[in-house]
Amino acid sequence: MVGINALISSGMSDHRIKFSDIQNTMLHYPKYQANTLFEDDCLLIGSTAYDQYPITCFESPGSFILLEGIIYNIDDATIKNNLFAIADLVPERATVSETIARFLTHADGEFIVLIYDKPTKLLCVFNDALGRLPFFWYRDDAVLVFSREMKFMYPFVRPIAFNRLALMEYLLYEFPLGERTLIEGVERLLPATVMMYSGLSQTLLKEQVLPLTFEFEKEDRKISKENIKDLKRSFLAGLRSRVSKLGPRRSLISLSGGLDSRATLAGLIAQGVKPRGITYDTAPEDAGELGYTQKIAETFGVSLTHFAPSKDMDYEEYLRYVALVDAGQSINLANVVNIEEQIMLHEGSDIVHYTGLYGGELCRYLNVTSGFGSDDDLAQFLLTTPDQYGYAHQKVCAMLQASKDEIQEHIREHIAAYPEKDLYAKYLHFKFEKDYKWAGLGEDRNRFFFWTVTPFYSRDFFWTAYTIDERKKDTLFFRDFLYSLDPRTCAVGYYNTGMSLKNPLTLYIYRFAEKGVRTPWIRQLGWQALHFKEKFGVSKRFNPKKEEIRAFALNLLERSSLIQRYFSLAATRNVIRTEEELDKLERILTLFIYMDMIDRGKPDF
Repeated sequence: MVGINALISSGMSDHRIKFSDIQNTMLHYPKYQANTLFEDDCLLIGSTAYDQYPITCFESPGSFILLEGIIYNIDDATIKNNLFAIADLVPERATVSETIARFLTHADGEFIVLIYDKPTKLLCVFNDALGRLPFFWYRDDAVLVFSREMKFMYPFVRPIAFNRLALMEYLLYEFPLGERTLIEGVERLLPATVMMYSGLSQTLLKEQVLPLTFEFEKEDRKISKENIKDLKRSFLAGLRSRVSKLGPRRSLISLSGGLDSRATLAGLIAQGVKPRGITYDTAPEDAGELGYTQKIAETFGVSLTHFAPSKDMDYEEYLRYVALVDAGQSINLANVVNIEEQIMLHEGSDIVHYTGLYGGELCRYLNVTSGFGSDDDLAQFLLTTPDQYGYAHQKVCAMLQASKDEIQEHIREHIAAYPEKDLYAKYLHFKFEKDYKWAGLGEDRNRFFFWTVTPFYSRDFFWTAYTIDERKKDTLFFRDFLYSLDPRTCAVGYYNTGMSLKNPLTLYIYRFAEKGVRTPWIRQLGWQALHFKEKFGVSKRFNPKKEEIRAFALNLLERSSLIQRYFSLAATRNVIRTEEELDKLERILTLFIYMDMIDRGKPDF
C-alpha cells in the first residue's frame, strides 16, 4: 500500500542502495514518488506516495517525528506538541508507553507514528487504537524493517518461507489471524502497539498498550430510542471532526442501494457538505441496484456519476493486482481497483472519498447471542458455519494434510488468548479481527489513489455501537437510526431485501426471523436449507470465467514445486476440479499466484 518505509541497522552503509532500489519498485502509479525523509548512520525512513497522501514530518535537534495518516479530533499544533512531549520521554523507555496509551485513548483517526531519538539511536513506533492502517515489520540479526507494504520486506527475508498456519487461516477466513502474515517472520502490527528498538544494542521491546476488549462492565439497560440518540450524537460528532480537518478537499461519496452509505450522506449534509455521488457495478447482476442508488441521489439532490470496469480482467490483470496488494484480497476485486483508478483520473487525488463501510458490521450484523458453552463451542461454530468460513474445513484439511482436531485446537487457542471471558464478547473480538483484517485491507486499497473516510469507525461511534446490547441491533434498529439522521434516508427501499423503510411494521415482523439466526443451530439449519435449494433448485450452467480460473489454478499447482511443498497435489487438484463456487476458485488462484511470484522472485509491482 501507499505510505512509509523504515529500516534501522547498525550497518546502514550496507543497505542504503537496497532501500532505494526497493522503493523504486513500489511506484505503482505515475503520480507516485520515492522519497527519503530521514537518514543517519543508523536509520533510513522513506515513502512511496503521491503528493496529496498525508505524511507529516517534525524535527528538532534531538528528535525526528513522522506522522502518517490523519488525527481528526485534535488540532495540528496540539498534535505536534503532544508528539514532541512523547519524544522527550523516548530515552526513558519505561514511562513512554503510558504516555502513548493516554494519547491513543483520545486520538481519533487512522495513523502511524515514528519517533527517533537521535542521540540514543532509539526508534519508537506506534499505531492508532484500532489499527486502521496496515503496518508490517520484519527483524533479523542485521535489520529491523517497517513498511505499509509487505513486499518491501522480501529482499531482507532469506530464505522466504510461507507460514503454514497462516495458509490454513487464509483459506478458512481470507486472512491470517493475530500478528501472522503469509510470510514466515513478517508480522502485522496489532492495534495500539508500541515498539521500541535500539539501533545500538539491537534490543526490541513490543507492547500492546491498549489491548482491545469487547467485554463491557455495565449492562446496556437503555431503551432503543436512547441508544439511537447516543449513536446519532457520536456519528455526527465523528463526521464533524473529519469534515473540519479535511475541509479544503473536495468530497465524494460512494453510494449504493444499501443502508450504510445513505447514513454517511445524511451525516455529511447535516454538516453542510454536499458531496458528489459515485457508484459503480462490476458485474451484470449489479445493474438492478443502480435504480435504488439513483433514487437516493435524487432524494438528497446530489449528482451521481456511474463507473464500470474499463476493460475485462485477464491473467495479466490478476498478476498485477496480486502483486499490488500482496494477496491481501482476492482477484475478484481487481476490477474495483480499475474503477478506483478511473475515479482518480476523473477527480484527481486531492479529494476525500467518504464511504459507509462497517455500518452493517457494527449496527445490524446478527451476531450470535446464545448457544455457546465453551471456547470449543465457539471454535466449532467458527469452523463449521458457512457465513464464518471461506473454504470448508474438510477441504482445508485435505489440501494441507491437516486434521480437523489440529485446526479446531488452533482456532480454540487463538480465541482463548483474547482478553475477554464472555464467549459472546470473544465472538465480537473475532468478528472485529475479520473486519479490520479483511475489509480494512479493502478500504486501504482506496488509499492507492485518494484518502478515504468512513464515519462508522470514528472512535466514539465505534465504542458507542459496541456497548449496545447485540440483541437490540437489527435492520429495524438501523432503520430508526437512519430516520433520526434524516427521514429522507427512509424514502427509498432497501435494495438487499427489497423492503420498504417508510413503514417499520414489516421490519418489526422481519425482526423475529433475524432473532432466530442468533442461535448457532438455527443459523446452520438455515445455511443447509439454502445450500439444498441452490443444489437442486437450479441446474448448473457452464461458466467460462469459472473454468478459466480453474484452469489457471490447476496449471500453477501442477508446475510449482513450492506450492506442492505446502499443498497436497492429489487432494488439492481434486478440490479445484470439483469446486463449483467461483469466489473460492478465485481465492485459491490468488494465493497460488502470490506463492508463484515469491518463488520466482518477482513480487514487485
